[in-house]
This record gives sequence, structure tokens and C-alpha cells, in this order.
Amino acid sequence: MFFKKINNKNKTEETLSAEVSEQMPEKHAPVYIIGDNALTCYLAAKIAPVRKTIIISGTSENTSLSTNGITFKEERTLQKKHCTFQTSFMIREKPEAVIIAASPHKIKAATAAAASKNIGDAPILCFTPLKNFNLFTGLFNENIFRAFFDGYLSLENQLLSQLGRQPSVTLCMDEKNSCFPVIKELFSASDIAIHPETNETSAFWNYLTPYAAGSLLSAYFNKNLALITKDKSLRDNIKPLVKELCAIARSEIETINEDDILKKLYNTPNSYVYPLQAEFSLGKIGELDSLSSCFLDISQKKKLPDTEIRKILNKLYNIILA
Repeated sequence: MFFKKINNKNKTEETLSAEVSEQMPEKHAPVYIIGDNALTCYLAAKIAPVRKTIIISGTSENTSLSTNGITFKEERTLQKKHCTFQTSFMIREKPEAVIIAASPHKIKAATAAAASKNIGDAPILCFTPLKNFNLFTGLFNENIFRAFFDGYLSLENQLLSQLGRQPSVTLCMDEKNSCFPVIKELFSASDIAIHPETNETSAFWNYLTPYAAGSLLSAYFNKNLALITKDKSLRDNIKPLVKELCAIARSEIETINEDDILKKLYNTPNSYVYPLQAEFSLGKIGELDSLSSCFLDISQKKKLPDTEIRKILNKLYNIILA
């Protein structure tokens, strides 16, 4: 058998280009993460080992993330690492995936910046806990899925801390969906447990009910929830509020466990500050409108008890409007 000797000098530019492409590692499209909060930075830090090109897009282009970056500390493992990310006000190129992690009261501005024909059919994962998910109708493609983060994060200046136990994500997607392998791979290098859930309504209320209880109580007393649970005069307010919130949730889903929610609230890390408490300490309304509308609209419509909820909301609105 004879082989023809090839002179490299006679190779065409097309041949050389093809050979270089074969030798180069596969280049993935960027992953865009939309938001400007602790969850945005946390997801970026966790996905970065799998997809090096992470672009954070918020309500404004945060150049600090690309210049100074953040220090990410995990309380559970005592590990630290420094991260920097590309930033962009809008989606400029076709992404591999898009993750929406904006806070509810900033979601309209965030989605306005994110709405782009460049997304194409890329999967979109939305962590923003919206009661009315129809907000996204017509803005994005049909490959948009809800997700709920269960964990405790703190972002202060340039320090991002993951507090307490290992976080998990409830992913509202059937494992047979063609987008599932893409999302699964993005989280493959992280220690975040992924729990697929096909019942979106159940996932929403089981996430929002304990989150709303912790948010409202900590803002109402202007104390970390862990301190409230340790003070008998204050913790007596927890159970009545949880009971009302669960009654409202049960009007839309079959099962929600009050004891599980109370246990979760009592296990809140000592140093965790709910976003609503942090916003109120700065004189900002934060998520108050989105939280109150979720529960009050249903309680009024279905004539459910909401004495504790209204007591807390009335005081908070009086504070912010004073």
C-alpha cells in the first residue's frame, strides 16, 4: 500500500483552516444570566467551571463584575474563590442558554433588556418567582421553564457568601424534554441538587410560602429570622402567619405542610438577611408589592383569613410611605 506524501507548503488555506478547527476544543455559545442580585452571581460562579463564557446582564451594565469581580465563599466547605464575569446590557449573540434570576420588582426592566431575537430556541430558565408567568408570553420562545432556588445567599459589597446547608433547585421540566440535558450539564460541575418537578403550581407555592413568611417577619421586626425564632415574645408570631399563608396556598394546590415550613424557618442560618429586610433597612419597598399581591388577591377572592398578613403588611406600608 502506498501513501501520497503531502507537502505542507502546498496545502490550501481552506485545508489548513479545517485542520486547525479539528484540533481546537469545541467552543460553546455563551450563557447569559439576567439579574443583579446574589442569586445571579451565585449561579454564574457555579456554572463557570462548565461554561467559561458567562455573561451577566442586569438592569444596567455592571462593569464592576468584569473588573473587580467578586469573592465567593461557601460557609459549609470554607472554600473561597475569586470570580470575574463579562457583562452586557443586552443579549448580543446567540446563547447556549439564558437564566433569569432578577428580583420580582426588577423583572420588567430586566426582561426588557433580555428580550432579543438572538435567543432563538435556546432554553430559558426563570428563577424569578412570579405568580403571573404570562408576563413572558410573546417576549421569549416556548422553551422557557420555571425554577426555584432553595438556599441562603448573601451579597455584601464584593463578597458573595453561601450560608448553611447545600442548596437545591426545583426545576419545572420533564426529564424527557429535549432541553433537559442542556440544563443538567450546566449544573454538572456544581454541588447543587436538581429536583425535576412537572407541577409548576405546587413548586411555586411550596417555594413562596416559607420565603414570604421569612421575608415579612424579618422586615416587620427588623431582625434576622434566626433572632426572631430565639425570642419567645417574637416567635409566637410565626405560627399564625404560616397558618394563614398555607391556607391561601391550599386554595390552589392539594398539599402544603405547615410543619415542614416551620422547621425550615427555624433552621434559617443565623447571619442570613432576607432581601426584603435588607431593602427596608435602606428605605426601599423591595419585593413587598409582589409578595402582598400574591396572597391578598387570593384571600379576598376566596374569603380566606388574612388577619396576620394584613397586620404585618399595614405596618410595613406605613413605614415605607411615612
